[in-house]
Amino acid sequence: MQHTQPTFHNYLDVSSDYKQLIFASHNIRGGFQSKKDDIIRLMVIKKIDFLHLCETKERDNNFDIAKSKAHIKYTVPFNNDFCNSFFIINNPDKTSTGSGSRLIISEQLHNQLESTEIITQGRYITNIFNFKNKAKIYTHSLYLPSYDAIHVETYKHIISYLFDKLDKQPIKTNHVTLILGDFNIPKLYEVKLPSREKIKSGDYSKDEDNLTTKQRLLFILVTSTKGRQH
Repeated sequence: MQHTQPTFHNYLDVSSDYKQLIFASHNIRGGFQSKKDDIIRLMVIKKIDFLHLCETKERDNNFDIAKSKAHIKYTVPFNNDFCNSFFIINNPDKTSTGSGSRLIISEQLHNQLESTEIITQGRYITNIFNFKNKAKIYTHSLYLPSYDAIHVETYKHIISYLFDKLDKQPIKTNHVTLILGDFNIPKLYEVKLPSREKIKSGDYSKDEDNLTTKQRLLFILVTSTKGRQH
């Protein structure tokens, strides 16, 4: 008798195996509607569950995340063994066409979605996915502007909120934090942190005032990978 594997991935077992979930981010430089079908086809082929798209170049000054148009269900138009539907969450900029982002989430993962919050319209959106055995995945999807004089306040606003979110986020077994997106910082590797002791401390509130904005971002990335994934 021949046995076949079920095509529906059991995401409720995520607490014991995170390898079955794939998260990614990509800067599409506009044209989402014309690229949408090809993007989702690639997600199916590569089995990507969560895709953060940056620079959609979409604008909407009356956008409301609670409205139905913010969550669009997309039915895959071809047979496959990964996912038949995806959910697209929009995050357009209020005034500028130079930013904007979207999230595309597989139906299986979307079923575990606990919350979605837009921190900065067009640039920063968060999600919490809740699984059995108290497992949670926190995602922080960012599209940072270039660190020019015209964008300094926006940049500082986003980084400040990210610090605050991470500081208040519980650190527990089976909790995973993902920070993904386009940070728009050339030569980030050249930005130096004050000391290894501060990195090891993991105390954002004590270190924040002593860091430049670029150092804050690097500090977040280093401490998130070392101290926020369990």
